[in-house]
Amino acid sequence: PEQIRVIPVANQNKEYASELLQTLLKNNFRASLDQRNEKLGAKLRAVDRARVPVALIVGSQEELTQNVAVRRFGREDSQSTVSLPTLLEQL
Repeated sequence: PEQIRVIPVANQNKEYASELLQTLLKNNFRASLDQRNEKLGAKLRAVDRARVPVALIVGSQEELTQNVAVRRFGREDSQSTVSLPTLLEQL
């Protein structure tokens, strides 16, 4: 089963999202990348329907700071922004 789904906010964030996905796969996580041309809300609803435990949201701000927004399944107030090394430690 899928553990993590990487969600780029816009098309220009797909490259950074792909790099993030490759890092996760190298660290033996079961992860995927949502590259659909949908709005962010639709992508997040799909993550909730699929019950994916962790969604990593990548936008322009996250790309500039080399961070990632983390959203955990089942927790409304669980979104936080962390650096990639910190994220790998937490997971």
